[in-house]
Amino acid sequence: MDGTTLAGRYRLGGRIGAGGMGEVWRGRDLELAREVAIKVIAQPGDDKLAQRLRAEARAAAALSDPHVVSVHDVGETVIDSRTVVYLVMELVDGAPLGTARGPAAVEDVVRWAVQICEGLAAAHAAGVIHRDIKPGNVLLTRAGRIKICDFGIARQSGFQGLTTTGSVTGTPAYMSPEQARGETIDARSDLYGLGCLLYELLTGTPPFVGTGWEILAQHANKSPVPVRDRRPEVPVDLDSLVLQLLSKEARRRPVGAAEVADRLRDIERVLEGPPPVRTGRPVQPVQPAGPVPATLTAPVPEPRPEPRPVPPRPEPVVQPPSDGRAPALIPARGAVWTGSVAVGGAFGGELAFFTVIAPGWAVVSGVVAALLFFAFEAAEAKSPPAANELSNFAGVFSIAAAVAMGTTLILYDALPWWGAVPIAVAAAPSLMFLAALAPEWITGGSGAHEAAFIAGNAALVGGVLTGWMLLATTRASIWMALGCGFLVWLLGGIGLGRLMPRRRPAAQDFGDMI
Repeated sequence: MDGTTLAGRYRLGGRIGAGGMGEVWRGRDLELAREVAIKVIAQPGDDKLAQRLRAEARAAAALSDPHVVSVHDVGETVIDSRTVVYLVMELVDGAPLGTARGPAAVEDVVRWAVQICEGLAAAHAAGVIHRDIKPGNVLLTRAGRIKICDFGIARQSGFQGLTTTGSVTGTPAYMSPEQARGETIDARSDLYGLGCLLYELLTGTPPFVGTGWEILAQHANKSPVPVRDRRPEVPVDLDSLVLQLLSKEARRRPVGAAEVADRLRDIERVLEGPPPVRTGRPVQPVQPAGPVPATLTAPVPEPRPEPRPVPPRPEPVVQPPSDGRAPALIPARGAVWTGSVAVGGAFGGELAFFTVIAPGWAVVSGVVAALLFFAFEAAEAKSPPAANELSNFAGVFSIAAAVAMGTTLILYDALPWWGAVPIAVAAAPSLMFLAALAPEWITGGSGAHEAAFIAGNAALVGGVLTGWMLLATTRASIWMALGCGFLVWLLGGIGLGRLMPRRRPAAQDFGDMI
């Protein structure tokens, strides 16, 4: 097709690239005398591909942003008795982003990501969702400007697309979980693709690898290894942002591309470092005492500017590695205090309510329980467990609760010893298993992402104590006691999670509260 003129106006000059959507050629608009890029259908006669090309033209034509490739024209023509659909676009002097030479510099990735977010924000504001954000669809010009292209599978609000619910369209390595399941998607699906792209630029590989279906299954069920585990010099805030973009649930991702851009600009300012401090005064030129003849006047050389000192690169904050299942976020300062007060109140209050000991000793017991809980959680909060990871406190308390439960069942004749011992033996691993799941339940019910494990541990104390007291002081059956204890644990954890402070300080700031 080289040298072919389409519709008497666009002359093809050389193929730039090809893909499943079609072929891209360098061309020239003879009417306006400008260089353009022209996409044509790779398989002429395929009606669905032709419809997608027209859809791409409509989607891109609705956008006007310096970070989105402009679309000039779309049409059909006949070549060698075959109908060819073509799309005329801005010719970008650049190449797709890639990792052929290894991971990119962190500063470059952040700068590129800000521009990608600006382009996505413009597209989303126009009601257009790209649905295939990947390195091949993001071009980097020689001037360092980012251009998003290939809206071939984009969806416009109010436009009946070419795919329906239940169908999967996109590139597996960069596809959001909801997109992989064929569900309805929104702009946050593009943010997931952005997270995959940033992950690859920072580490050299996408977050998940394998065959197509293996990758889709990992997107739906597996959390990626944190970026800092593979590249420690990446800033903590950037690592946390990438992991949030890769959240399995869309509601846990950032609200929009504009918010992501703001967070990236903050990271960019940190990477650039503080502005240099200039020392000394520039030398002022000496003014002549009297008038100087014009023939002798010479330009006074300007003082040479002092060399600008290069600010030291901030040392990366070392964060304990997580198990790769979810980011370990640092809870707010008041979270441990809130949990400790709740434990003390529950422990002393239940002992007094069930009249097990005198009120004065109940208060002392509550204070001791609160202090012990604080000691455990204050140490744990400096290096908090990731989601689903069993905390040290939950393990120790589960064993202690199992021993106490077995002792209570035997001493209060609730069960014969041969029935009480198996229940006590099974209680410890059961409590540990439930404690590992509790942070996810509490996060889902309260949104306490950072302090979910603290809320779960505090509620575990109240739930176990409730079941224990019912067995020891009432005629409640063991199943009723277990059921009541579980409800107190679950509902108490969700309620306590809603009370947890949401502010996330720096890791080193947590030590100020101890």
